[in-house]
Amino acid sequence: MASEIRVDKINSLSGVGTVTLSPTGVDIAGITTAATLRATTGIVTSLTAGSLTSLGAVSGTTGTFTGDVDIADTIVHTGDTNTKIRFPAADTVSIETGGSEALRVDSSKRLLIGHTSSQQSTSMLQVSRTNNSTIRVANSDATVTNYAALDLAPANSIAGARIAAVAEGTFSSTGAETAYLKFDTRNAGTTSEKVRITAGGDLRLGLNSVANVTDSAHHIMTLTGKSGQTGAGAIAFRDPSANTDAFIFADDGVLFMTADYSSATADSSIRFRVDGSSEKVRILSSGGITFNGDTAAANALDDYEEGEYTPAVSNGQTLNTSYDRLRYTKIGRQVSITGQLVFSTYNSSDFSTTLTIGLPFLNGNGGDRSEYIYHAGIAYFNPSSSSSPSNGYIPIGFWAAANSSHVSVFAIDPNTDTTIGNWVGSGSDVWVNLTYFTDA
Repeated sequence: MASEIRVDKINSLSGVGTVTLSPTGVDIAGITTAATLRATTGIVTSLTAGSLTSLGAVSGTTGTFTGDVDIADTIVHTGDTNTKIRFPAADTVSIETGGSEALRVDSSKRLLIGHTSSQQSTSMLQVSRTNNSTIRVANSDATVTNYAALDLAPANSIAGARIAAVAEGTFSSTGAETAYLKFDTRNAGTTSEKVRITAGGDLRLGLNSVANVTDSAHHIMTLTGKSGQTGAGAIAFRDPSANTDAFIFADDGVLFMTADYSSATADSSIRFRVDGSSEKVRILSSGGITFNGDTAAANALDDYEEGEYTPAVSNGQTLNTSYDRLRYTKIGRQVSITGQLVFSTYNSSDFSTTLTIGLPFLNGNGGDRSEYIYHAGIAYFNPSSSSSPSNGYIPIGFWAAANSSHVSVFAIDPNTDTTIGNWVGSGSDVWVNLTYFTDA
């Protein structure tokens, strides 16, 4: 028996279309309005409440929907099938380009760029890339009055802090662009710059310009006190183990290293240790140093120097070049001298009384202090005349008057306990070890 379709009645049919019964079914041509319509091919429009189900493809040039459009998973770009908008999981939407996922908004409203799963649960924006992840904030008119910035708002729409790149002059792709980085914070309702990294790499805290600072080109970091406050900028070193608000110096302070900073050892350093709250050292504006809270400039240590010098000796005497220098150390007004002098020639006619040795600094001029020098010592005696005692070690004395540029050396005859004149001969040694005070 051949297949057949029997239709007793078609309900709710209206419009200008025609209905034709055929061996394959019911053919509807033209514009037709129906409450419920099921079709396998063609363009079908339902104008009344109901539903449309198509077992084949539905195509058209444009479309307008006043309600929801339900999609199981994917919206594909026509002619570019590896570019898609997808719904890969509940409460999740993603965009794919080139056949792989480019970005995703997950169920926690996090924006994930370059990866499909959150790498940090509290970060709302997460970027991942095989090489160098970068986020660029650009300004189309990058001049000194415009900048590209990242605003951080802890509450509502008010920016509490800002990080901005600011162009210096007109900024264009000429290879000579200059820009600096600034950090703003908000205080008492006003947002203003607090930190700047200049185009040359200098770090400035509390000061935007150092044009009025001498030799500012050599300043890598400049600290300026807070606006409206008295005092210069300061760095606080705090012990991390302290749980109070008290100001505490840390065990480590400032380290100074050479260009080879791969080593953990500093060339020099300033270190601090917790030892009460009293002042230990102060450097005065004059350059002097005071200790233990003493701020009197008169008591300040204002000089330190050390080195070697070749002293002048009495007329006619010559020093051996291998032993013709003395070492000195000057701490404030106090000068200490030490070393060995060896005489290679002598002139007895020019040296009939005492030997004199030059000082690196003038002896003090007296005044309200006694500035006379007297020290005892020892020398190797090589007589300059046959009438002098035999050679050997003899006691000597050093003496200088106030405001003197030299010290006199007296040899003492151990047999008679009297001074010896004309005593230095070739090969005589004098060991110098004395301390005195200068006015400078």
